[in-house]
Amino acid sequence: MAGRPKDPTVNQKVFNTIDDILSKQHYHDMTVDQIANQSGVSKTTIYRRWSDKSFIIIDMFLEQTETYKPHPVSLYDDLYQFLIHVMHIYKSNLGIAVMEILINQYHKEAKMRFMEAYFSEKRSVLKDIIETYTTIDDEDLFIDLIFSPIYFNLIIKPEVLDEAYIDKMLRLILRMYELYHQQ
Repeated sequence: MAGRPKDPTVNQKVFNTIDDILSKQHYHDMTVDQIANQSGVSKTTIYRRWSDKSFIIIDMFLEQTETYKPHPVSLYDDLYQFLIHVMHIYKSNLGIAVMEILINQYHKEAKMRFMEAYFSEKRSVLKDIIETYTTIDDEDLFIDLIFSPIYFNLIIKPEVLDEAYIDKMLRLILRMYELYHQQ
């Protein structure tokens, strides 16, 4: 006999509570007890769904990033819109918490979840955007060239990362890539 079905509102209650907590304090200071108390969801229920707060944060991030699907216009426009979307999520309190999880050496399982559920899927979306403009051999490197400056700035100098930076960076990479292939 199966147990009770999962309450579909639990995730949203927990995620809303985390949004509220992250607007007031740092990710490291947040506790599962605090999430349970403020959300009205029992710790037992939380731990049945997630092993710790890093997994809750990753799942919350995954849910928020699922909503973006590019509408093909042009290589520049598609990449620009995608990168702006990603930038806004990463610069949010939730995105900052995700970056902390990814940088921290103690969250190996949460990083694996991120790599499998987010990183690989978003690379797939980007590959769909660039596939007609580049060769299969160049796709991963091309994507790395686009994302490396974004991740660097998120970690080292987040104040530089804005729409103007993404525009300039993307135009430069596309121009250099085009020049490279004209040789």
